[in-house]
Order: sequence, then C-alpha cells, then structure tokens
Amino acid sequence: MNPVDAKTKDLLKGQSKKDLMRIVFNIAAREAGHLKMIEDLQKRVEMEMQISGRMMLKNLELSGQVTQGAMDKYLQNKKDAA
Repeated sequence: MNPVDAKTKDLLKGQSKKDLMRIVFNIAAREAGHLKMIEDLQKRVEMEMQISGRMMLKNLELSGQVTQGAMDKYLQNKKDAA
C-alpha cells in the first residue's frame, strides 16, 4: 500500500457511515465540476477555432485568393461532414 493510501485509510478510520458518504459525495461533486469546466473549455476552443477559420476564409476572400463560391462550398462540405 502506498503512503497516500495508508494516510487516507487512517484519516477515514472511525468515521461514521454518514460522514463517509458526505466525503464521497463532496469528492464526486468536485470531480463533476471539473468535468463541466473541461467540457466548457472544449466548447470554447471549438468555437474559437471555428471563428478563426471563418476569419481566415474571409481574409482570403477579401485578398482575392478565394472566391465566395469556393468559400460557400467549403463551408457546406464542413457542415455536411459534421
């Protein structure tokens, strides 16, 4: 048994079942909060990537390197793939 597990076991020894359930619930709630934060960050990164992609395409269109039709076709293909 590693030292952390032994220390945790010593800390939990003698606790009532109600206290142990509260500890487990608090840990689960904290982990759920972390998962929610991670999901929110992933959504934010995806949105930022979409925005930067659109900006890049718009810049290419404005500079004359890409036509509006080509950009529309690219965006439609991207929607169809999703």
